Formats: sequence, structure tokens, C-alpha cells
Amino acid sequence: MIRILIFLIIIISPIAINSSNIENFEDWNEKNKWFGENEEMTNHALEFQLELLNKDIEIYSSEYFNLLDEEILIKFPQYFSNNPKHEENDNINYNDDVKQNELYNLYVEGNNLILEGLIETGLYEEFKIILKENKNINKLILKSKGGLVDEAFNIADLIIDYNIDTHAFDCYSMCATILLAGNKKTLEKGYKIGFHRSYWEADDIKDYYQYYIDNYEDEFDFMSWLVDDTQEDVFRQLQFLLERGVDPLFAIKTLRAESDGMWYPRRSELLNSNFINE
Repeated sequence: MIRILIFLIIIISPIAINSSNIENFEDWNEKNKWFGENEEMTNHALEFQLELLNKDIEIYSSEYFNLLDEEILIKFPQYFSNNPKHEENDNINYNDDVKQNELYNLYVEGNNLILEGLIETGLYEEFKIILKENKNINKLILKSKGGLVDEAFNIADLIIDYNIDTHAFDCYSMCATILLAGNKKTLEKGYKIGFHRSYWEADDIKDYYQYYIDNYEDEFDFMSWLVDDTQEDVFRQLQFLLERGVDPLFAIKTLRAESDGMWYPRRSELLNSNFINE
């Protein structure tokens, strides 16, 4: 049904599509299982496609899918932010169709270490290796929509240990935690830092409970643990903000946006709260 719908839009549009771009769609569709299954995300993707067509973006080109992926990441950050508990057992694979190294790119350019993409399992280990082998690195460049809580905090500890500066372009969710770990913290002009509450998908909670069901007396015992664990995560995030010298009121405000939203404070507020230096 979804394929029929999206191709109907193409037929209505006067823009022609070459065979290689059709293959691009097939590859993209295979990697993005939410498309056609998650109604809200799918509808938004279809609406955004019309915007791209109106901007004369070549349908199903690399530019098209890059813009679409970025839009979906920004609009639905909770879908891509896995709960850190998933990391506790390597036998659980919650996303067989996407390899972790396809979700981020970590590389060195001169004295800069650059992170592009999501904060996922394995990133911390790559950080350790690169920083150990490249003593000249003095700045981390961030272009990330966020990701795993535990992974981000572990990376933040590395940044503090190596006394590295951080510089952000768009930096959302747990990316902001890594940014805050920098010795000197800067934000590229024209870009934003986004904050929201952490999130754990309902289906993932179910999977986690079913896997560790023997650890709990019943569902209510599990829910009791879940509430306590959530409060512990909130405490850890607020404690880290205060340890890094952030204004307490601003620290509280980082929790204002719901998990499916985002709060983008103005540069002046980021500066006044000591979240960034410039």
C-alpha cells in the first residue's frame, strides 16, 4: 500500500525518475523498516517528499534521501534513541537490519576528531582507540542527533580525561552531554543545541522485560524497578550538568521538552548558563 501511495505521488509529479534512483529507493526502503509500519513517521515522510519536489530536489537521489533522513531524525529522535539497557547483553539484537557502523562516522582531520551520526554501541570503544593512537587531537567536532545514554556518558568521561575542546554544529539529545564534557565548548553560528527527556520505546521495554523476566517477581515488580531506574538516569544527567558548572535553573529546563519534542535555547541563554563558552 505504501509503495503504491508513494509511486502515485511520483506519477502525479512531472519529475522523471531514472533506474538508478529507483534502486536508491529500494536500498533506502530496506534499511528503514519504520517506513510503511509507523503511520506517523510514514505520513510525515510523504509530506516532506512533496516539499522536496517543490524545491526541485531530484526524486530518490542521494541528496533527496540525505535530506529525508535528516528530517526524520530531527522530527522523531525518540525512534533512534535506544535505551542503554539494551547494551547489557550482546545476545539481544534489536535492529538486525542496520549495522552499527552505518549509523555514525568517526574520523580524524588534522588535530580534530569528527563525529557525524548517532551515538550507538561501539562508538565509545572507537573513541578510546583513536584518542590513544592520535595524541595530537585537541578538539572534537560534533554533528549528531543523539543516541545511547550510557555510551554518551562514557565518551564524555573520555573527553574530560583527555582535556579536549568540543565544537558543535547541530547537536541534539545525548550529543549535548558529550559537548558539555569539553574543556572549551563552542557552537557554530547558525546552529542549535537541542534538549529533551530520555526515551525508551514501548516495544523495547517489552523485549527487555521478556528477556530478563526471571529477574522479577511479576510485571509490577518490573515496573517498580523501571520507575526507580528512570529517576536514577534523571539524577545522573542533572548531576553531570551541575558538575560541569551549568546554571541549576538551566539544568532543570533541559528536561522541559517531552521525549518526542525538542527544546532549542537561544545562544544567549546557552552562554549565560555556562553551557557553552562562545
